[in-house]
Amino acid sequence: KDLIYSVALFKTSLSYQIVKQTGRMLLQLLSKEQSEVVDLLGKQSGRDVDKLAALAEKGCKIEFLDGIPYLAASLGVCELEVLGWMDADDHEVSLCKVVRTVNVREGEVLYADFL
Repeated sequence: KDLIYSVALFKTSLSYQIVKQTGRMLLQLLSKEQSEVVDLLGKQSGRDVDKLAALAEKGCKIEFLDGIPYLAASLGVCELEVLGWMDADDHEVSLCKVVRTVNVREGEVLYADFL
């Protein structure tokens, strides 16, 4: 049985544009140790900031899964294939199937209440 996730993306984000074009994305499970990159990854646009360069400056190692970058130290990474979209005003919600998981390691998960 397929694992399914829903992911909401701002319609104005570069991530949204890329996912709409490719139909694929990665979902990363971050650890508490990675809390310092949340603002960069989630609150800044790739149109304004070279996120890969900024992560390298912070000493973060980047790896690629079929051309999509992710943090090598992530607790887990899910490759997602978009099955469909639903409009949600300034967002679109995608329904995604997990294609594969990689880089699963033990660690303390970063939850929003920690931020």
